[in-house]
Amino acid sequence: DRSIHHPRHWNTMMKNTDGDRKRGQASSEIRGAGKGVYNPAPRLGPAATSALPELIAAIDGKDAEQVRAAIVACTEIGPAAGDAMPALLRRMAQPPFTEVVHKAIEKVGPGAAVHAGAMLDTLTGNEDAGSRVVWALGEVREAAGRALDERLAAADPEVRRRGVRAAAALGIFV
Repeated sequence: DRSIHHPRHWNTMMKNTDGDRKRGQASSEIRGAGKGVYNPAPRLGPAATSALPELIAAIDGKDAEQVRAAIVACTEIGPAAGDAMPALLRRMAQPPFTEVVHKAIEKVGPGAAVHAGAMLDTLTGNEDAGSRVVWALGEVREAAGRALDERLAAADPEVRRRGVRAAAALGIFV
């Protein structure tokens, strides 16, 4: 099979560091996932960040195989996929994706400082998920501190409650 979906062709194709080519590979893998042709790309890396809009759309999609493929792709991209954090957080509590999302949060977290507030808001309930989010917040501690301060000082009582819950989950007593 000469298709890019065939595993024999991944090693040759992934040696190319051209971002557009990797974007095309990630996109075609996501589109092909529901057709039984998904083969995860080894180490997409930061050069594939141009595919993030399509990956985020796939994470929010309905096809479970495509969702999983997009989450794995974000994991491989690493911190450069920080903009995918809100979509990953939305999938965090959904049992078919829990483990793969936890791994993605660990890998993507350092690049998600702008989403520290959204990460703080998830720190209730699931202890395992919370530990991974706490780790990611530790990687962006300055932004996390600002986001927590904003929540604790907010005029809206619900926002303040979320801030207090996040502080408690982090072991901070206010």
